[in-house]
Amino acid sequence: MLEEAWMVYGGETPIIYQSNLASILPVSRRHTCLLGPYQETTVKLSSQPARTPSQPELIRNRMLLRKNLQGKMELGPIIAILTSKGKNGSFKGNRSNYKDIMRTAQELGGLVYVVTPEGVDFKQKKCHGYIWSFTLKRWLQLTFPFPHIFYNRIPYRHDESQPLVQQLLSRLQQLKQVHLYPDSFFDKWLLFQWLQQDSELTQYLPDTKLLTKESLQQMYHRYGDLYLKPIHGKAGQGMIRMTQQGEQVQVIHQLKSGRNHWKFSSLSKAMETIHLLTKSKEYLVQQAIPLAQVKQSPFDIRILVMRDGQGKWKVTGIGVRVAGQGGITTHVPQGGRIISFQQMVQQVFPKRNYHEFERQVKQIALLVAHNLERIQPALAEFSMDLGVTAQGSFWIFEANAKPMKFDEPHIRQRSLQRLIQYAQYRSGFRGKTGGGAR
Repeated sequence: MLEEAWMVYGGETPIIYQSNLASILPVSRRHTCLLGPYQETTVKLSSQPARTPSQPELIRNRMLLRKNLQGKMELGPIIAILTSKGKNGSFKGNRSNYKDIMRTAQELGGLVYVVTPEGVDFKQKKCHGYIWSFTLKRWLQLTFPFPHIFYNRIPYRHDESQPLVQQLLSRLQQLKQVHLYPDSFFDKWLLFQWLQQDSELTQYLPDTKLLTKESLQQMYHRYGDLYLKPIHGKAGQGMIRMTQQGEQVQVIHQLKSGRNHWKFSSLSKAMETIHLLTKSKEYLVQQAIPLAQVKQSPFDIRILVMRDGQGKWKVTGIGVRVAGQGGITTHVPQGGRIISFQQMVQQVFPKRNYHEFERQVKQIALLVAHNLERIQPALAEFSMDLGVTAQGSFWIFEANAKPMKFDEPHIRQRSLQRLIQYAQYRSGFRGKTGGGAR
């Protein structure tokens, strides 16, 4: 049986209040309660909202309340956003995103806080983390119960590869009562190897190889138009386009802001520069696909796929990103712009049935989801970039295990809701019929 209750957290004893507490608990002022999978604590019970003016540091949060099979009261879910340690003992990452997740958890039921690897205490089964106070408009440092869910949002591959972080992720994966997702960033090369194992997906995959001197020469002579992508890259940074233009070779290198352009009289000279650009990182070389265009600019389809409140894969939203003038990537930080999926279909494929076009996109995205979950069973969400030619052929360019937030308001809202609903389901606070938080 699931109920909703409010928890006031931050003092020595959490306070639980709900107008109908007697329906689930014996009438008493205090009760033993599980907060998270391990922490058994005493809580104060009240049928009236707690008064906090004298203690403004307290956090008030809607929670889901249940009795477990042993007859104990449990409150949850408790979700820790795992990120990297920042400067001055703070933390890295998109703080506005963290606040949005906390706000949605307050609406649907759940406690969310931010924690770094240094703040996870396995011995005491507690976490020393951060929570945003919507009353005080500032971040508070508190000690929290060990969570049901660790939501891995470590923002940089370099941070995630550090020994301390790798040790933490390995230990979390071994805990039966705690769920970690995702395990890690995707490796772009391994991703293509995984997808190539599915005969249904190979038709959507551009020719892709690890970058070597031999593979670059072979691919250039075969296609004359290539993309070179850093295996551990992000948001289009470091991407290179190499194009045959008559007797010349054009090379464009995407920087964090802006681009460098070269034209070479021979392939060997172009390869010398490419070697200098790529020698410190692993790269893929990929066949360039002639994409359909919106007002003479190429675009790709950005799809967000998530597990819902019943643990099933669903397409949460579909957006379109259009490359900026002369751009080699559609990422907004590199000059791309956003249009709606429906607007794109109407402009570029006016004779196509919109719903059938949408069905095809969703079908490919869900096919990728079911393929990836065989490799990473803990995967709960990902985004993917899908290209489409003027003839309507689809091509899978890449997928990201830690999606950046979508700017389309309706997709953003739905993604936040699904994030919390899946956490409720994964931690046992949401039934298979979708009951629980409303």
